[in-house]
Amino acid sequence: MLKKLLIALALLTASANANFFEALKDAAEKVIEEQNRLNNTGDGNSPVASDQTITPQFNSLAEEVAYKKKQTMLAEQERILENKQYEEKEKNRQERFKAKENAILEKYFIKYTDSLDMIESKFKNRTKLFADMSKDYKELEALNENNKDVRFIDVPEDIYLNKIGRHSSYHGLCEYFSSLLQCQDETCTKETYEDYVQYLKVSYETYDAWQAEKKRKDEDVVRRLREQKEHNAKADQFQKNQKIKLANEQKERQKVQGACQAWRAKANKQVYSLGIGDRVVGKGTGYYVIQGVNANTFLVNTFGGTGYLKKSDSVPYDSLKTAPSEYCYR
Repeated sequence: MLKKLLIALALLTASANANFFEALKDAAEKVIEEQNRLNNTGDGNSPVASDQTITPQFNSLAEEVAYKKKQTMLAEQERILENKQYEEKEKNRQERFKAKENAILEKYFIKYTDSLDMIESKFKNRTKLFADMSKDYKELEALNENNKDVRFIDVPEDIYLNKIGRHSSYHGLCEYFSSLLQCQDETCTKETYEDYVQYLKVSYETYDAWQAEKKRKDEDVVRRLREQKEHNAKADQFQKNQKIKLANEQKERQKVQGACQAWRAKANKQVYSLGIGDRVVGKGTGYYVIQGVNANTFLVNTFGGTGYLKKSDSVPYDSLKTAPSEYCYR
């Protein structure tokens, strides 16, 4: 376009002026102006939005600070939105993965609640079911995080019969599909197919046995729940009884509070006349034999060796017999 414009301008200018070189100079200047104009427009001659790429000029520092705060806020809002979108997408992926996982187990394997007719139906369709396994399992892997290989599949063993396979390379349903996809030859595929057929046969032939086992487990669950419920009920009742007992004790303590204070004051005076070999009570009902007497304490034997009791916190052991209530010293 610029080349054509240069030629046109040069010819027009040359026809209007006798001096060809002067005309060429004028034409070149016009071409440069046209180039500058084109550089300031986008495709389709639309002005390029400058507010997204060029920081505006500010008349004051306050305007600049406000602008930067707004840009920071917009960036934070965009980050939060992106995180929310990612979390929703990840949640959706996980839900679809789990749904596909459950659908695979439901489609191919035996539940404890299945009837003999349902097992028979799977056995009659065993060839087609086995042929579909790889496809369904690959769809599951496509829903896995970053399309990683699924080594294990989550099998609720309280719902599905999990024992399958003759090899030590996998253990039950959780690794069956992964092992199937690793087969590289006809022999391996055939053996894996026979494992699945054997799984269906054994499930059918031992139906009564595993039904009885399931019933026993269910009864154990019911029994444990009942025992737990009874234990919780006893614990609740014990807590209620303790609250009632403490409330009654508190009432009794309040009733004998005055008498206990008088008894305590008298007994505490008597403690200062005690000597070595006498029995003394500290805080509580346990008593100690005095080993030594000081101005304000007694040296007594304890389980850990020896210790000291304050005389002001003690009463003679024999004075307990004259206490108006057990709550005076307990």
